[in-house]
Amino acid sequence: MPDAPKIVTPADAAAELQRRKAAKTSLYEFLRQGWPTIEGTRLFRDGWALGAVCEHLQAVVEGQIQDFLLNIPPRMTKSTAGSVCLTPWAWLEFPNLQFLYLSYSDKLAGRDHVKSRRLIESPWYQTRWADRYNLAHDQNTKVRYDNDKGGYRATTSLTGTVTGD
Repeated sequence: MPDAPKIVTPADAAAELQRRKAAKTSLYEFLRQGWPTIEGTRLFRDGWALGAVCEHLQAVVEGQIQDFLLNIPPRMTKSTAGSVCLTPWAWLEFPNLQFLYLSYSDKLAGRDHVKSRRLIESPWYQTRWADRYNLAHDQNTKVRYDNDKGGYRATTSLTGTVTGD
């Protein structure tokens, strides 16, 4: 027997609109809401450090900080915030931004690049922001993807080459 259609109340619709607005205007909120899409059932562990990382990365995208070096211990969600979520979040407002990600290993660079692209292609992202831009079909690889607004994300490692990007 098919499931009954879900009834969406005006209050539900208003709450969803607020969640979308919060995620669009705050990298931290974007990461928090998108966490299940990125990490599945892995528990989201919040903390002041994650909020500070997101706040500073957001300030870089918005032009408030020009030089930024992030240096915190492993397992503090810096890769998820900066290497997975930053491009999809930034492209909501600035789809023409161009990103070059560098990691010490091909494995980590590729892991985060693929997670970022999958986040963009996910139903969670597409149902909210599909109208902002489209990924270019002719440049969508494990090391680079472009969008139709002039933005791109390229990834390499210290053993790779960045000349030309």
